Amino acid sequence: MAIDYDLWLRISVDWDFLHVPETVVEYRLWAGQMSHRTGERLDNAFRMMTRFLAEHPDSVTAAERRYAWTYSYVTRASWQAGQGRIGAAVADFARAARRRPWDARLWKSMARCMLKRS
Repeated sequence: MAIDYDLWLRISVDWDFLHVPETVVEYRLWAGQMSHRTGERLDNAFRMMTRFLAEHPDSVTAAERRYAWTYSYVTRASWQAGQGRIGAAVADFARAARRRPWDARLWKSMARCMLKRS
């Protein structure tokens, strides 16, 4: 699961990427695809990021690392809140806040989750 993301991370160590604004490929969605298994996909993303950063510690700046972890924790927290796993969501929001307490996406996501609960 998410092996393409892992591949792009590893390629990024030795190669630069060019942004192409046009659509160059289409992605087919279907009910049985693995990307619908959000919990597993998030777990794999965390494992891949942990492994990549351990193997390539100088590949990203400290600021990029904080941003990536914050984004990942907020994404997982929002999903967990939607699954009713409030304790786990709060823990991930706290992890995100320790890395980037000023992050707008963090605070907007927490507010959205709290509003849904009330």
